[in-house]
Amino acid sequence: MALQRLRQLGNQGADHVLDADIENYFGSIEHGKLLTLVGQRVSDRKMLRLVRQWLQAGVRRRG
Repeated sequence: MALQRLRQLGNQGADHVLDADIENYFGSIEHGKLLTLVGQRVSDRKMLRLVRQWLQAGVRRRG
């Protein structure tokens, strides 16, 4: 929905600059619900386990 909204805003004029911050976006999603929805489309257990691990992985920042 956020991407759709950004597209709508971007189409309003060529002289706009859009800046979007989606930091911790996946951290704000209920992981169990997300995995259930992904599991409805993906039947490969190894892939589902990989998605679960991605969701649980931390972020390493440089600098």
